[in-house]
Amino acid sequence: MSESDRRVADQCNAGLNEAAKAIRAAAEINFWGVLLGSKYTAYQLPWSRYTQPGKHFVSGDFYDLRCPFAPESGSLGIFARPIHRDLPGGANSPHNVWEIWAMGYLTGKGEVTDGFKLNYPRGDLTALVFGEPDPSGNIDKGGLGVYPEAFFRQYFNIKDFGHYPTTFSQPGRWETSDNVTCTD
Repeated sequence: MSESDRRVADQCNAGLNEAAKAIRAAAEINFWGVLLGSKYTAYQLPWSRYTQPGKHFVSGDFYDLRCPFAPESGSLGIFARPIHRDLPGGANSPHNVWEIWAMGYLTGKGEVTDGFKLNYPRGDLTALVFGEPDPSGNIDKGGLGVYPEAFFRQYFNIKDFGHYPTTFSQPGRWETSDNVTCTD
Protein backbone atom coordinates (compact mmCIF):
# COMPACT_ATOMS: atom_id res chain seq x y z
CA MET A 1 0.00 0.00 0.00
CA SER A 2 1.40 3.35 -0.97
CA GLU A 3 1.87 6.18 1.53
CA SER A 4 -1.03 8.21 0.03
CA ASP A 5 -3.33 5.14 0.18
CA ARG A 6 -2.36 4.61 3.83
CA ARG A 7 -3.23 8.28 4.64
CA VAL A 8 -6.61 7.94 2.92
CA ALA A 9 -7.29 4.71 4.83
CA ASP A 10 -6.32 6.39 8.13
CA GLN A 11 -8.64 9.32 7.42
CA CYS A 12 -11.51 6.95 6.58
CA ASN A 13 -10.95 4.95 9.78
CA ALA A 14 -10.88 8.14 11.87
CA GLY A 15 -14.15 9.29 10.25
CA LEU A 16 -15.76 5.90 10.89
CA ASN A 17 -14.71 6.02 14.55
CA GLU A 18 -16.26 9.47 14.98
CA ALA A 19 -19.46 8.32 13.22
CA ALA A 20 -19.64 5.27 15.50
CA LYS A 21 -19.36 7.52 18.60
CA ALA A 22 -22.16 9.77 17.30
CA ILE A 23 -24.44 6.81 16.54
CA ARG A 24 -23.80 5.30 19.98
CA ALA A 25 -24.52 8.65 21.69
CA ALA A 26 -27.77 9.07 19.73
CA ALA A 27 -28.83 5.52 20.62
CA GLU A 28 -28.11 6.13 24.32
CA ILE A 29 -30.02 9.42 24.29
CA ASN A 30 -33.00 7.67 22.71
CA PHE A 31 -32.75 4.77 25.19
CA TRP A 32 -32.79 7.12 28.19
CA GLY A 33 -35.53 9.25 26.65
CA VAL A 34 -37.82 6.28 26.13
CA LEU A 35 -36.99 4.79 29.55
CA LEU A 36 -37.43 8.02 31.56
CA GLY A 37 -40.45 9.06 29.47
CA SER A 38 -42.19 5.76 30.18
CA LYS A 39 -41.69 5.94 33.96
CA TYR A 40 -41.86 9.69 34.70
CA THR A 41 -44.11 12.61 33.83
CA ALA A 42 -42.82 16.06 33.01
CA TYR A 43 -44.78 18.50 35.16
CA GLN A 44 -45.08 22.16 34.21
CA LEU A 45 -45.18 24.54 37.13
CA PRO A 46 -46.76 28.01 36.97
CA TRP A 47 -44.45 30.74 35.65
CA SER A 48 -42.18 32.15 38.32
CA ARG A 49 -39.23 34.37 39.10
CA TYR A 50 -37.46 31.30 40.54
CA THR A 51 -35.38 28.88 38.45
CA GLN A 52 -35.61 26.05 41.02
CA PRO A 53 -38.79 25.16 42.90
CA GLY A 54 -37.17 24.05 46.18
CA LYS A 55 -39.22 25.31 49.13
CA HIS A 56 -40.72 28.20 47.14
CA PHE A 57 -43.20 26.01 45.24
CA VAL A 58 -45.91 24.87 47.67
CA SER A 59 -49.10 22.85 47.47
CA GLY A 60 -51.82 21.98 49.90
CA ASP A 61 -53.63 23.99 52.48
CA PHE A 62 -52.56 25.98 55.53
CA TYR A 63 -52.81 22.94 57.81
CA ASP A 64 -50.93 20.63 55.42
CA LEU A 65 -48.48 22.69 53.35
CA ARG A 66 -46.25 20.58 51.12
CA CYS A 67 -43.07 21.40 49.22
CA PRO A 68 -43.02 18.54 46.72
CA PHE A 69 -39.77 19.65 45.07
CA ALA A 70 -37.76 20.62 48.17
CA PRO A 71 -35.73 17.37 48.25
CA GLU A 72 -34.77 17.86 44.59
CA SER A 73 -33.58 21.46 44.68
CA GLY A 74 -30.68 21.68 42.23
CA SER A 75 -31.61 18.45 40.48
CA LEU A 76 -30.81 18.02 36.82
CA GLY A 77 -34.33 16.59 36.42
CA ILE A 78 -35.65 20.15 36.64
CA PHE A 79 -35.41 22.52 33.69
CA ALA A 80 -36.08 26.27 33.74
CA ARG A 81 -36.84 27.98 30.42
CA PRO A 82 -36.73 31.78 30.30
CA ILE A 83 -40.02 33.46 29.33
CA HIS A 84 -38.93 37.03 30.05
CA ARG A 85 -35.44 38.23 30.97
CA ASP A 86 -34.66 41.55 32.60
CA LEU A 87 -31.20 41.90 31.06
CA PRO A 88 -30.25 45.17 32.81
CA GLY A 89 -31.38 43.66 36.13
CA GLY A 90 -29.15 40.59 35.79
CA ALA A 91 -29.66 36.93 36.54
CA ASN A 92 -31.31 37.45 39.95
CA SER A 93 -33.71 40.19 38.92
CA PRO A 94 -37.21 39.74 40.41
CA HIS A 95 -38.54 40.75 36.98
CA ASN A 96 -37.22 37.60 35.27
CA VAL A 97 -39.96 35.07 34.47
CA TRP A 98 -39.25 31.34 34.12
CA GLU A 99 -41.25 28.30 33.06
CA ILE A 100 -40.15 25.21 34.98
CA TRP A 101 -40.56 21.57 33.98
CA ALA A 102 -39.76 18.80 36.46
CA MET A 103 -39.63 15.01 36.07
CA GLY A 104 -41.44 12.85 38.56
CA TYR A 105 -44.30 10.44 39.16
CA LEU A 106 -47.00 10.34 41.80
CA THR A 107 -47.81 7.47 44.11
CA GLY A 108 -50.80 7.38 46.45
CA LYS A 109 -54.48 7.92 45.74
CA GLY A 110 -54.66 11.64 46.39
CA GLU A 111 -57.00 11.15 49.36
CA VAL A 112 -56.73 12.49 52.90
CA THR A 113 -55.54 9.14 54.26
CA ASP A 114 -53.37 8.33 51.22
CA GLY A 115 -52.06 11.60 49.77
CA PHE A 116 -49.93 11.84 46.67
CA LYS A 117 -46.17 11.50 47.04
CA LEU A 118 -43.90 12.89 44.32
CA ASN A 119 -41.05 10.59 43.31
CA TYR A 120 -38.03 11.69 41.28
CA PRO A 121 -35.50 10.01 39.03
CA ARG A 122 -32.18 9.26 40.65
CA GLY A 123 -29.66 12.07 40.31
CA ASP A 124 -27.05 9.81 38.73
CA LEU A 125 -29.48 9.01 35.88
CA THR A 126 -30.31 12.62 35.15
CA ALA A 127 -26.60 13.53 35.43
CA LEU A 128 -25.84 10.88 32.80
CA VAL A 129 -28.38 12.38 30.40
CA PHE A 130 -27.91 16.12 31.02
CA GLY A 131 -24.35 16.21 32.36
CA GLU A 132 -21.42 17.62 30.41
CA PRO A 133 -19.77 15.17 27.99
CA ASP A 134 -16.20 14.05 28.54
CA PRO A 135 -13.88 16.58 26.82
CA SER A 136 -11.89 13.75 25.21
CA GLY A 137 -15.07 12.41 23.56
CA ASN A 138 -15.12 9.19 25.59
CA ILE A 139 -18.82 8.33 25.83
CA ASP A 140 -18.18 6.03 28.82
CA LYS A 141 -17.06 9.03 30.90
CA GLY A 142 -19.12 12.12 31.65
CA GLY A 143 -22.69 12.75 30.57
CA LEU A 144 -24.43 12.82 27.22
CA GLY A 145 -24.84 16.62 27.28
CA VAL A 146 -28.48 16.55 26.17
CA TYR A 147 -30.24 19.92 25.86
CA PRO A 148 -33.09 19.68 28.43
CA GLU A 149 -35.79 21.57 26.50
CA ALA A 150 -35.40 19.37 23.42
CA PHE A 151 -35.33 16.22 25.60
CA PHE A 152 -38.48 17.15 27.53
CA ARG A 153 -40.35 18.07 24.34
CA GLN A 154 -39.24 14.91 22.52
CA TYR A 155 -39.87 12.27 25.18
CA PHE A 156 -42.56 13.63 27.53
CA ASN A 157 -46.15 14.80 27.42
CA ILE A 158 -45.75 17.88 29.59
CA LYS A 159 -48.71 18.45 31.92
CA ASP A 160 -49.65 20.88 34.66
CA PHE A 161 -48.66 19.84 38.17
CA GLY A 162 -52.21 20.31 39.46
CA HIS A 163 -53.48 19.52 42.96
CA TYR A 164 -51.15 18.04 45.58
CA PRO A 165 -51.12 16.22 48.02
CA THR A 166 -54.83 15.45 47.52
CA THR A 167 -57.15 15.83 44.55
CA PHE A 168 -59.07 18.54 46.43
CA SER A 169 -56.03 20.51 47.71
CA GLN A 170 -55.34 23.94 46.35
CA PRO A 171 -53.25 23.82 43.17
CA GLY A 172 -49.53 24.40 43.51
CA ARG A 173 -48.38 28.01 43.84
CA TRP A 174 -45.25 30.06 44.47
CA GLU A 175 -44.45 31.31 47.97
CA THR A 176 -42.01 34.21 48.16
CA SER A 177 -41.24 33.89 51.86
CA ASP A 178 -38.05 32.07 52.84
CA ASN A 179 -39.74 30.95 56.07
CA VAL A 180 -41.97 28.23 54.60
CA THR A 181 -42.52 25.23 56.87
CA CYS A 182 -43.46 22.08 54.96
CA THR A 183 -45.18 19.04 56.43
CA ASP A 184 -43.35 16.54 54.24
